[in-house]
Amino acid sequence: MSGGTWIRELAIENFGIIRSAQVELTPGFNAVTGESGAGKSLLVSALDTAFGSRAQADTVGPWAPRARVRLAVEVLPDDPVWTALANLGVAADDVLLIQREWGRDGKGVLRVQGQAVPVGQARAALAGLVDLSGQHEHQRLGEPGYARIWLDEWVDAALKQCVADAWAERAVLMRDREALAALRGQEASRREWQDDVATLSALAIDPAADARLAERVARARAGVQLAGAYQGALDEVERAGAALAAAERLVSGAVELDPPAGSALELLRDAQATVGEVRHEVYQRAADVDQDAGEAAAWVERLDRLARARRRYDTDLEGLVRLLAERQEQLAALDEVEFRLSRLDERIEAATAQCQAAAARLSAARQAQAADAAAAVSAALPDLDLPGAVFEFAIQPGPLSANGTDVVAWRFSANPGQDPRPLHRVASGGERARVLLALNLVKGTAGPLVFDELDQGLGGHAAARVAGVLEELGHRQQVVVVSHQALVAARADCHWRIVKRDVDVDGDGGGSTLVRIAGRDRVDEIARMLSGSATDVARRHAEDLLALTGGGTAD
Repeated sequence: MSGGTWIRELAIENFGIIRSAQVELTPGFNAVTGESGAGKSLLVSALDTAFGSRAQADTVGPWAPRARVRLAVEVLPDDPVWTALANLGVAADDVLLIQREWGRDGKGVLRVQGQAVPVGQARAALAGLVDLSGQHEHQRLGEPGYARIWLDEWVDAALKQCVADAWAERAVLMRDREALAALRGQEASRREWQDDVATLSALAIDPAADARLAERVARARAGVQLAGAYQGALDEVERAGAALAAAERLVSGAVELDPPAGSALELLRDAQATVGEVRHEVYQRAADVDQDAGEAAAWVERLDRLARARRRYDTDLEGLVRLLAERQEQLAALDEVEFRLSRLDERIEAATAQCQAAAARLSAARQAQAADAAAAVSAALPDLDLPGAVFEFAIQPGPLSANGTDVVAWRFSANPGQDPRPLHRVASGGERARVLLALNLVKGTAGPLVFDELDQGLGGHAAARVAGVLEELGHRQQVVVVSHQALVAARADCHWRIVKRDVDVDGDGGGSTLVRIAGRDRVDEIARMLSGSATDVARRHAEDLLALTGGGTAD
């Protein structure tokens, strides 16, 4: 294989029982084997986590406070993944570098090209770069929606988007209708709201002016004392004016006998003018006090009404103003709710019709593609030791949703003459695994395919057929298989063994790691897989198998 997308390097640290491992994969067929319990499946879990799946706190190993997975992936410059990553500010390069690190609290960071990116957005951007099939993936074949999702890979994306958009528009209208219906249910509150509007409107609240009322009342009450003082002052000013007038008359008569007394007469007249000004000023102040005293009672009454309103509605003056506006809006909405509901029902009916029409077009496309897809999968099954198997789609009408109206399921028969039935009910574990491989073959992805224990439960002949298909796949794209089958591992271009190390006397070491094996080591591993231990007889069988499959012999 040359070109294309492939995982060049995977480094795992402190992940589950894997203490440290660094794997340099080939762009062809890679096999990972090892004893049960050594952590082979953790390789796939680590890849899945690196691509944005949830980082589980319990996957952090005991050797460090954090787990870390690093990937180096060869990606062509025109791969769509770079466009998706550009929206996250990540520039294209020859190699895509991904690192995921997290602690026992589940918190961590995902970096792409060294740049921290949101996990959810990164997962969406990296989707489809690598096709991961976990060891329980074939058990998902019967899950609702799984068959539809697979079939939709064959369907025009514009048709699916059209249904989704129409459904989203209808959903918005339905939410608006629910809100209006809830408002109609508040009709019983109409009289209460009307009373609130009448009460608050009568108050004619002016928050700025009403906030100063208490200060004005305090001044008015102090004015009672001021009025007494001003009235006494006026009495004294009147007496002073009368005394000055009498003095003026006396001095005026004396001026004829004593002309120099004229200056005293002028002073007395000036004093009378001053007394007049004082009388006017004091009188004005007394008049203002009288006026405030007359309005104080009304102010006190208004303060009392405002205080009662604040206590009743448990808010301040600004809150009372807002409440009045809210009640007026609620009453207005109640008045027009029936009209708005009728209009919304018309729009919902139109949106539903539009969604159903789009769903019908999507359903027709699915029906058309299902026949081709089923034929392609069926054609792949004989190469997987299922020569008489029948695979087909069953598409039944269901409730309208964002995915249309189709309920899609797979039907399968392993033997000629038997009617196809639901795949997850009639297929054995080995048959489901081979169907899953056929589905991956037909999907035709160009990126890496990663299978976890796909060959588990297969017999010798079936395992040999699956091994041949995987080898053929490895000629066109990268394949990584976590395997229990010697027949599969012997076909691989690159063979890795996961090794579980014991803790030494100092308490150091322990955990699992991955080791690339070749030559005698590979013969021993194939022998172990064949017979459980690397006996001389098992080694001879392993050498024959490697020679037969082209996997090589001992050096």
